[in-house]
Amino acid sequence: MGAGFCLFCASERSVIVSEVSNFVSWQGLIGTASAGHDEKKLNIPTVNFATAKYTSDYVEFVGRETAKRNFEPLQERDERDYEILDTFNPDRIIPFLLIDGQFMQVGSGYTPQLLEGMNHAKVKEEVQNPASILGKP
Repeated sequence: MGAGFCLFCASERSVIVSEVSNFVSWQGLIGTASAGHDEKKLNIPTVNFATAKYTSDYVEFVGRETAKRNFEPLQERDERDYEILDTFNPDRIIPFLLIDGQFMQVGSGYTPQLLEGMNHAKVKEEVQNPASILGKP
């Protein structure tokens, strides 16, 4: 769960896409950027899960984008989303990642500064490079 304006969410999405791409075929994954104003770091390159679809025999992925890059509401959460949030993330901190109901991450595992000044192609290159700070396992 994240929001389009969120620079920390932006830094997580590229890594999520890269990691699950071994098991998922993405369609409609649109490149975008975090907020262009009112955040500490601006225009961090990312993707938008709201319009994305995927096919996989191995992974079930649910991405929720609660707001657009310009802070407007985007996707409504359903009853199941709120149950998950109440159980694992009652403060509703984003980004929020839950894997198989067993592993969770609240907040970002990457600093947005690592992506600052990069474009989408450079982010993808760095995430896929095991010698890069973004690509290290």
